Amino acid sequence: MKKNHVIVGEVMSGKKRGKDLGFPTANIALSEDIEEGIYISRTDAGSGWLPSVTFIGAAETFGEHDIKSETYVLDFNENLYGKTLAVELLKKIRGSEAFESVEKLIDRMNEDVRKTREYFQEASD
Repeated sequence: MKKNHVIVGEVMSGKKRGKDLGFPTANIALSEDIEEGIYISRTDAGSGWLPSVTFIGAAETFGEHDIKSETYVLDFNENLYGKTLAVELLKKIRGSEAFESVEKLIDRMNEDVRKTREYFQEASD
């Protein structure tokens, strides 16, 4: 059985684009090569595992080419800057892609969150 990737690191300040889109993300530097895409994940900020969605890749929709890790923790509103997180990638749900508009990106992000909620609901049943 293949072991899940776990990303551990301190949350860095990003461009705050995720927050502007309604999906504030925790940015953590990658220390290993991980296949680009969107992953159902779980994140621990020191008080237990929480459902999350993680993006590994370049924000091509915004003309960026550097690979990064951004994690949106569902139903979580605390400030994570400077905290050390552990993010376990549980399941890849799609590849990384460039969108022709921010609206289409937001629609897809909402779909990713819906799939993540379903995954954790099924896991708890």
